[in-house]
Amino acid sequence: MFTLVLKMSIFDSTTLTVGRLRRLTSLCLIAFSGALCANGNTVRTDITLESGWDYLRDSHGALDSARHQIAAARSADASTRNLYHPQVELQLRATRINEPIEIDLNPIRQVILNLHPEIAAGQIPEFRTRVQDREFFQGSLNVVWPVYTGGRISAARSAASAEIHQSKANLMQTEAELLREYVRRYYSVALAEHAVALNAEQVESMKRHLSRAIQLEENGQIARVERLHAKVAFDKAKRDLSEAESDLRVAREGLTAWFDRPENEWALASELKILHPPVETKQQTQRDSDRHPRLLQLDALRQSAESAVQAERGALLPEVYLFGRQELNRSDLTLLDPEWAVGIGLNWNIWDRDGQRQRVRAARSQNRRIESIRAQAAKDLNTLAIQSIEQWHQSAKRFDTLGSSLELASENLRVRELAFSEGQATSLDVVDARLTYQRVLLARAVSQYESLVYAATTAEALGSTDLFWKWIQPKDIR
Repeated sequence: MFTLVLKMSIFDSTTLTVGRLRRLTSLCLIAFSGALCANGNTVRTDITLESGWDYLRDSHGALDSARHQIAAARSADASTRNLYHPQVELQLRATRINEPIEIDLNPIRQVILNLHPEIAAGQIPEFRTRVQDREFFQGSLNVVWPVYTGGRISAARSAASAEIHQSKANLMQTEAELLREYVRRYYSVALAEHAVALNAEQVESMKRHLSRAIQLEENGQIARVERLHAKVAFDKAKRDLSEAESDLRVAREGLTAWFDRPENEWALASELKILHPPVETKQQTQRDSDRHPRLLQLDALRQSAESAVQAERGALLPEVYLFGRQELNRSDLTLLDPEWAVGIGLNWNIWDRDGQRQRVRAARSQNRRIESIRAQAAKDLNTLAIQSIEQWHQSAKRFDTLGSSLELASENLRVRELAFSEGQATSLDVVDARLTYQRVLLARAVSQYESLVYAATTAEALGSTDLFWKWIQPKDIR
């Protein structure tokens, strides 16, 4: 027998709907539009912290992947809505068999003729009926509509909804982690540029100091060792400048990889500033802890685990469904085939070898496991937020206390340089005063850098990038 079968699902409850494409708005033209000078040379584009983040948020692969995950979850959720609908299937079959199917009762006819010889054979018809031709075509429209599934459909709907919540929370967490790393890279470049500027100023200062030392040595006002000490300090300043420039190149490479633009075509527009933590930051920790994306992800996982328990329990219950069948080609129907049929059916797996009850217990254990993980994660995130806030406070306080040190270092440098010019101080005194002054300036810049990074870390610990942009508004920057 040879059969050609064609199946076409007119309405299938498991068919995924097509998700809408996410609108991709690129801010690259705003953040990185190149300007041309009158001589045709490309001018470096100034990148503010905000414009760089807008570009990165729309172009980074991790965020784009998280958005696609949300779109996939929404499509899967849309497909589960169809589980409540009937499934309609069109089935067409063209069949050829080895020979026609017939019912032959001629032996009975022959017995009748033998018992009644007076009856002519022509008066009794052949006792043979054809049931099925050798070639036949069948077409049917089948409908199956579940009316009771033991809660398995609602469990699938709940699991799909949990997947959407989890993918959204994953996007929030990825964005918070990316913002923290972006702020660190951005201001690492700013700090490295500041260090280069300080070291370049140090080189110029040591160069002037060496020049004065040479003049004083020639006039016999200082010993040769003082001039040599000035020369050593000048050479060390040049080495420090070279190392600072190397650190700057490394820092810029880290940011260039994200901007997807040649290094010589962009420059930072946001400078290092001290960012003091708002007064309400500590009180905000407990209030925002339950909205952290990590906890939201675990909540979604817990919802999925609860749905799994519901689905496994539903598998122990019967499934009731309505069904219907309509034959489309009546001419090829056999004597035993109805033209149409409707009815109600029940499937109940009373006993199986897969251990359904054990799977229910396993699903419940998984649910309790996720609850334990969430409770510990809430404690850890709260601790991380408190630590980040404390480090933020310390960096801001360090910057404030360095103000008096800077004033002292500046005055001490002025006095030492004046005394050296008059032969009342050694070159070592001037070099030490200059290094102290530079260290204080660099320490203040590091405190500014740390306050900004710890602000982003605190926002990540609280699970909200909006908090960082709220804190860094001009009214909050001192």
